[in-house]
Amino acid sequence: MVLGEGIGSIENNAYNNRLEAIALIVMEECIREGVLETIDWFAEKGVDVRVISGDSELTAAAIASKAGIRNCDKYISLQGMSIDEVKSFAFNYTVFGRATPAQKQALINVFEEQGRTVAMLGDGTNDIPALSSANCAKL
Repeated sequence: MVLGEGIGSIENNAYNNRLEAIALIVMEECIREGVLETIDWFAEKGVDVRVISGDSELTAAAIASKAGIRNCDKYISLQGMSIDEVKSFAFNYTVFGRATPAQKQALINVFEEQGRTVAMLGDGTNDIPALSSANCAKL
C-alpha cells in the first residue's frame, strides 16, 4: 500500500499521527490459457505433477492451486537443504520452493532413479541442469 504524507513521528514502533491511503496496488500471477485443461488431462492419465520453483513455496503453492494441481497444499521450502535432504522429501511434497538449480536437478534424478519417466518445463537458465537430466524437456 502506498501511503500519503502525514505529520507526526514514530514512537515505540507506532506512528502517532494519521496517514491517508492514496492507492492500493494488487499484483497477481495469471495462469496461461489452456493450463487448466492440460493439468486436468495429466491428472486423468495418472501423471504426477510437481512444481519446482526458485520462488517462495507459498507463492508457488498459490499458483499451483490456481492451475488446478492436485495436492498443492503439500509444499516445502528447500532453502538451505543438502541434496540428500532434498531427495528424501521428493515423494512427500508436490510443490518445492526456494529450489536451487542443483536441487531441481536432484529432484529430477531421484524421480528417474525410482523408474519414473520425467518431463520438465523450464523458463530460465537456472532450469538448464534439471532440463538436461529429464527424459523430456522444454525451455
